[in-house]
Amino acid sequence: ERIHLLLRHRAAIDELTAVFNRRAFNQIAEAELARADRSHIWPALLVLDLDHFKSVNDRFGHAMGDQVLQSVASSLPEDGDALALRMGGEEFMLVLRGKGAAQRAERVRQAITARVARDIAGLDRPITASMGLVEIPAEVMPEATFAAIYARADGLLYQAKSAGRNRMASERMTAFARRPLGKRGTAGA
Repeated sequence: ERIHLLLRHRAAIDELTAVFNRRAFNQIAEAELARADRSHIWPALLVLDLDHFKSVNDRFGHAMGDQVLQSVASSLPEDGDALALRMGGEEFMLVLRGKGAAQRAERVRQAITARVARDIAGLDRPITASMGLVEIPAEVMPEATFAAIYARADGLLYQAKSAGRNRMASERMTAFARRPLGKRGTAGA
């Protein structure tokens, strides 16, 4: 039994960066949505991608690229209000709980550049990240699917990249008021 649990845990962890991996994505996503339903504190989802990372591997080799990824992972918050996952390659995801998600995400973006510069000598340019952030208040999407939220955050990531990289595109989901029912049980005018 203990060996089985240990193997399951190891299968959920990215070997290079020691954060959760894509295999753990669906289970963690479901758990986060269930937790949000119970606590009424909905998470924000941050998808981040390192800018021009391929050039690091091409110019300095994959060993240096691996060091950069490890440094990036170590710059991601590790606390009860943040959960980090490596989606693959140079893409990471953070589930942020609580208030101030946009400010916290911006601090993460800046911390990545600072941490990599401190940890890794020999790079000829700063390592930066582009990010897409979706904040989901409880009253907006109680029936939301994590896949839909992820797709929106990923779309915002590509907006940030298109706008010049090294930035964050974000949105706070808002609800449209439901129209009251009319006299005949249909939506009012």
